[in-house]
Amino acid sequence: MEEQRLQRLLEEKKLKMQEQLEEKKLKMKEQKWKEEQQYCERTAVKIKMWGDALRNTITRMPNKSTEIVSWFVSVEKLFDQLKVPDELRSVLIS
Repeated sequence: MEEQRLQRLLEEKKLKMQEQLEEKKLKMKEQKWKEEQQYCERTAVKIKMWGDALRNTITRMPNKSTEIVSWFVSVEKLFDQLKVPDELRSVLIS
């Protein structure tokens, strides 16, 4: 009887330890996810991401003054279609 009781206690401890381990793993995953989200939210990362995405899409600004206005209009339309954040548009153009 004593042996059975000890076995039950041992199994209960194992279960508790497994639950604690699972909780720690979950907390670590949540923390990692939060850190990744914070990283992605940084402005520099956003600029790089959008810059890379637009690098081969936007043509160079023309030298002729008569073509500059239409270039800006086409870039603005592209930004609107891709939903580029307003705070990044001027940085990406330059």
